[in-house]
Amino acid sequence: MIDRKELREGNIVLLDNKPYVITLTALSQGINLDVNAVLLTDEILYKIGFINNHFSVSHKITLVWRHGLMHLCVDTETTTLSHINSLHKLQNLYYMLWHEELEASL
Repeated sequence: MIDRKELREGNIVLLDNKPYVITLTALSQGINLDVNAVLLTDEILYKIGFINNHFSVSHKITLVWRHGLMHLCVDTETTTLSHINSLHKLQNLYYMLWHEELEASL
């Protein structure tokens, strides 16, 4: 189960093993959200725009999925983001860095 504090409107999670998009209503009314994370896989990443496990945000910034770990590459520096292992966390990271929603459709 996902800690409610990790969720924001638009996050995609699993509810009864089916993709579910978190709504503002669900968050604001304190509805019991017994949801699970959509774990990142090559297939999930492909569906949201990763090509060959790479997602270029700009010519200098790339997200790379390698050996089950997410990496943030900026110019020649790479940082492993071991806590980014699920779709909602990746959506939150993307929004935090670029103030845009990561388009995702499962």
